[in-house]
Amino acid sequence: MKKLLALTVLLLIVFAGLIAQRNFLLHPEQKQAIISSQTQANTPTPPPTSPVADEVSIPRSISIPAIGVNAPLETVAMDSQGRMDVPHDANDAAWYSLGYRPGEKGSAVIDGHLDTVTGAPAVFWNIKNLQPGNTITVTDLKGKNYTFTVIKVANFPYDQVPMQQLFASNDKRRLHLITCGGTWDQGTHNYQQRTVVYSEML
Repeated sequence: MKKLLALTVLLLIVFAGLIAQRNFLLHPEQKQAIISSQTQANTPTPPPTSPVADEVSIPRSISIPAIGVNAPLETVAMDSQGRMDVPHDANDAAWYSLGYRPGEKGSAVIDGHLDTVTGAPAVFWNIKNLQPGNTITVTDLKGKNYTFTVIKVANFPYDQVPMQQLFASNDKRRLHLITCGGTWDQGTHNYQQRTVVYSEML
């Protein structure tokens, strides 16, 4: 589709079952969200570019009226350990640039912090309160809006997040949001759950 070298690497790692041993999104203190930490020597040929790919620009902001979110989008890739990075500013969200762009056919992923290192609410503090039918609008650098409708909100143990579903669905124009949830474990410096919002362009 686009920039799919990293995405196909991610898929191979998912199929290898390595994600079960990884955290996805750590507390802001760690500034990291885990996708994978290894690469594969052989990767399949990337599929053809989406027909809308040339029309979809880089996303610059996200708006979620139901929970009062209107935030800039940072562009992130992987950190030095091969894990999806997170926004550097707790009031921003972050788009995973090695995957799909919001508005393309495929699953775009945006993450954000639940809270700050002091425990104050961050950008995705209230996404757990979203309901089916709520809307999420992403605006790209060209000023074009892409509006998604929330389908469901789900919580997963931190080591059981369905990575393939989140990052590699390509049947529809999807947007997945993810943040921390559940109880903060001081010993491991990690939240015990991840909250995922599934949405689609309808």
